[in-house]
Amino acid sequence: MQVKAARTKAPAARPASSRRVYSYLRYSHTEQAKGSSIERQLAIAKEWATENNYELDESLAMRDEGRSAYHGNHVKNGALGAFLKEIEEGHVPEQSVLFVEQLDRLSRATVDVAMAQLLNIINAGITVVTGTDGEIYNSEQVRANPWKLMKSLVIMQRANEESESKSKRIRGAYAAKCKRWLETKTGTVGATRHINAEGKLVSGTDPSWVLYDQVHQRFELDVPQAQAMRRMIGLYLDGYGAIEITRRLEAEGLAISEKYPVTRVTRVIGSPALRGDKVVKADGQTFTLAGYYPALVTEAEWDELQMIVNKRGYKKGKGAIPSIVTGTLIGRCGYCGSLLATQNMNQRKRIANGKTTAIPDSPPEKRRRRLRCGYYYRTGQYCPSDVESCSAVAVERALMTYCMNQVNLDKLMTSDNAADPLMKQLVAKRSVLTKLDLKLGKLKQIMLESDDLPDTFMEGMRELEAEKREATKAAVKLERELKVHDRAKPSTAKAWAALVDDVLALDYDARMKVRKLIAETFERIDIFMVAVKDKGNVKPMHMRLTSKRGVVVGFDFHRLTGELVDEAVKVPSREKVAAGKHVERKPRLK
Repeated sequence: MQVKAARTKAPAARPASSRRVYSYLRYSHTEQAKGSSIERQLAIAKEWATENNYELDESLAMRDEGRSAYHGNHVKNGALGAFLKEIEEGHVPEQSVLFVEQLDRLSRATVDVAMAQLLNIINAGITVVTGTDGEIYNSEQVRANPWKLMKSLVIMQRANEESESKSKRIRGAYAAKCKRWLETKTGTVGATRHINAEGKLVSGTDPSWVLYDQVHQRFELDVPQAQAMRRMIGLYLDGYGAIEITRRLEAEGLAISEKYPVTRVTRVIGSPALRGDKVVKADGQTFTLAGYYPALVTEAEWDELQMIVNKRGYKKGKGAIPSIVTGTLIGRCGYCGSLLATQNMNQRKRIANGKTTAIPDSPPEKRRRRLRCGYYYRTGQYCPSDVESCSAVAVERALMTYCMNQVNLDKLMTSDNAADPLMKQLVAKRSVLTKLDLKLGKLKQIMLESDDLPDTFMEGMRELEAEKREATKAAVKLERELKVHDRAKPSTAKAWAALVDDVLALDYDARMKVRKLIAETFERIDIFMVAVKDKGNVKPMHMRLTSKRGVVVGFDFHRLTGELVDEAVKVPSREKVAAGKHVERKPRLK
């Protein structure tokens, strides 16, 4: 379907008195392209222009092919909408003629919308001519004969009623098809995407990775597209963002969209069609046709995909050096609980004008990377610990060193399911749902027993129902996350050890793998950035890990090197930090 919109600028040299006709051609359904709808409308416009001594401006071909005037698509993003904008900006000369086959070509919306559109055109000095009945609508004609507007109202109302009736029939038929498919699991619902007898691709409402086999009457995977989609899903599950996914697919010779591949990634990743379902809304109902298409992902992969989609940015690595602690809603300041942020400061060099510029390819040992407490960005005040940042390298080395010990990993994952933080949240949410069900049950009983209820009663009923919908949605998300966590295999010390060198060397892929390991292993990582003193004059920091199983462990490490400290140092409480009793230090100079 191709729309030829009006040009943005009308010819400046054209005099205002030139007798020119602009034709507007439209049909609603793409199937009409097979007929002679456009040719017929154009022929009528040429005939009228010749008979009335006007010149048909064929350079401005306004066509809305396959755009509905009932839903207003031709105005929102079609050629008529562009032409109306030209009129508003004064680019269309007065005394020009807009020729249409019938008045309903301009609009099939409700009469108030259709009439306002017509009046806007004629009030700008443009004459509207309809070819089938020869009616002329302009300011002069309407003033002389106001009944013309009454006639146009009748035509508009009839057109709207016809479209509304047709829409209801189509919705009813569509809903009947869905019900029939749910019963028989055969046939198709809606237009199908297939290869016709001439070997050309016919567009439909199906996803790009399936084609309909008309001979065997079944859907099959479009192999090249399916391969690209599976690769895209794999990269997304590994934590790569849409831009990086697009780059890698292009480098591998795979394409999921010719024009907008980045947008395609974000739109398709949550589509039920990936697991083979077609979701249809028809006649006020929502139908889920499970198994309508061949599935691209397993049920487990689908759950993990939706968990990531519902937590935007949860596993998405950004920048040239993806952080392994921040950006996943896991890394937090141990004292104020704020999310941590990463600051990458590359090696810099001075240039001629005295400014400095970063060297992106400088070696890892020359790059300064810091973890900063987000309390200031959230409240505008400094963290109660009075420490704004610490070395990201030390934290990463300490975390990797701890997880390279299988005993430590086993300790983190040894717990019963009841201790899982997600399970606790799910139990609490189910309790809320039970209470809401009881309240709704009582209100429904009151409704059955009473004939006259105040409006406030119904408002309270609707509020409870909305609250139940939100609680149900939250419970479904928690159940999905819990299934993903239960199915996930615990990471091994060998897996961590194999990545540690590359992670510290800032290898992109290695850091993305560890980022995923961290997201699958830990619920929360608290970093206590205050330098705690002990008798040995060592200034360790403290890290507290909370695993997905609810197990909490803590350990100390050197704040500069990241080496683990054998002897645990007591970490001051938040109260002591807030009171300034956590450490002996000189006053800060600001």
